[in-house]
Amino acid sequence: MYRHSRYWAYSIGGIATSFIVSHNELEFSREADSQFYLYRVFQLSSDPRLFILRGDLSNQLYLTPLDFRASFRENFR
Repeated sequence: MYRHSRYWAYSIGGIATSFIVSHNELEFSREADSQFYLYRVFQLSSDPRLFILRGDLSNQLYLTPLDFRASFRENFR
């Protein structure tokens, strides 16, 4: 059982500014579900504001993959 796991996401842009969520954070939000909280801080440099996303992030956000895990092909030498 998880006990209110909290993550923070910051940006200097407005409420609709995109932000980074790691693969691990996304997976953990799925596992912990209602015990997962992401605190979204925006307008950090001018008039800081906050809202909270709770639960599985994949049900609340559009997600675009940014990274790939790289490994060598069999014939690499």
